[in-house]
Amino acid sequence: MNWKISGMNGMIKFLLFLLLSITSFLFAEEMNVYTELNRFPTSEGFTRFDFVYKITYNNLTFLPKQDSFEAFLDVSIKIMKENSLVKEVNFSTPFNEVNKDVTLSQYEYMMDKISLTFSTQGYSIIIEFSDRHSGNNKIWEQDFELLSQKFSISDLEFSSEVIEVDAEIKNKFLRGNNLFYVNPSHIFDPDETENLFIYFEAGVVDSSSVSGYIADLKIDCENDIVSEDSFVLSELASDKILAKIIPYSISKLKDGFFNVTLSIKNDNEIIAEQYGYFIIKKQRSKSTRLFVDLEDEYEIIKYFWPTSKTRVWRKLSEEGKNQFVEKFWQSTDINPTTEENEFIDAIRIKVDYANQHFSSFEPGWKNDMGRIYIKYGLPDEIKEYRTSSYSRYPDKEYKVWRYYSNTYRVYMFLDIASNGNYRLLYSKNDDKESTNPNWKMYFESDFDESVLE
Repeated sequence: MNWKISGMNGMIKFLLFLLLSITSFLFAEEMNVYTELNRFPTSEGFTRFDFVYKITYNNLTFLPKQDSFEAFLDVSIKIMKENSLVKEVNFSTPFNEVNKDVTLSQYEYMMDKISLTFSTQGYSIIIEFSDRHSGNNKIWEQDFELLSQKFSISDLEFSSEVIEVDAEIKNKFLRGNNLFYVNPSHIFDPDETENLFIYFEAGVVDSSSVSGYIADLKIDCENDIVSEDSFVLSELASDKILAKIIPYSISKLKDGFFNVTLSIKNDNEIIAEQYGYFIIKKQRSKSTRLFVDLEDEYEIIKYFWPTSKTRVWRKLSEEGKNQFVEKFWQSTDINPTTEENEFIDAIRIKVDYANQHFSSFEPGWKNDMGRIYIKYGLPDEIKEYRTSSYSRYPDKEYKVWRYYSNTYRVYMFLDIASNGNYRLLYSKNDDKESTNPNWKMYFESDFDESVLE
């Protein structure tokens, strides 16, 4: 998709942890779509904005259709100026797979690029991605800032997949004679690729004289310089536009966040600078899980994922179930720059606590009280009561849990069998838990419902 419009405004680069925190995580049904917006100078002195988005199959909901499985990604794009709609485009991308296990893969993906050119400030863009079958979505908004009218450097693009091709080929990801598939997540695994590649363009005033331009590339991690290199700029991507693809070996790099500084010099004088980043993250073992039994893993995943995502379990092969579990734990890893998944570590601690404090004839994590604790932690308030001697179940303990932070929630548990297995009878303000429609029958006729307020 290519548009040309006069204008644009705003901030341009994504912050790393904003990108990482938009995962389809726990109860928030927001799609995990990696997005990136990069600016490039044009020979006319305008700014071209390349918006790249990438979604893996495991973030879409595939439904059976005859002999295959089908999903749809709906995209709505709005160009705004001063809160007024300038242009709107809507389109859908269909996905069709024969193998159900492939639909759960984190390695199969779709990526697209949208290019827009602006000459003036004041524009913004709103893009909404929607999974048609689940209703999950993600809304991305960005104001734009034009590049300098003087000598300017584009934003830096990063890739691990660069393929030399015939110059006559037409492709959205073509950079010179190379297909440069941008990695919008900026996350690279040295076990999967030896090099990453950095692409940039620089606008010059006079294309007849491109000699003397030097690019200095500095990479640092936690304020320690990892490498410094210099490159001669001599290749023109188009009139007045210099371009360069720089390969960079990551095979010996440890996990971490790496800052990239690109400086352009002419006659030993820095005339422009641009900044970027990449993340080194080795893939964890695919067997990462809480339990040995896959069915137990599935049961605890249901605490966090909706039925729309978990109902496919019974139709999966053993390998598919392993991929399903892997998909879930990866979706909860909000900080891939660390060696551990802090979320699974926290859940493991909660499972141990639940087993110690809520077990009866089954492990504590499997019963109602353990489930609520694992999802929300210890309540802010616990009240203990006993049913009256006139109730249907006389002299039974029941507890009321209250949570005040974020959403106000109330849960009431009754120890019906007097064996420590508290059953959830009533919940308030939690759509993922159900209230027993006959809960009042367990109590005396004049039960004081104010204890549930």
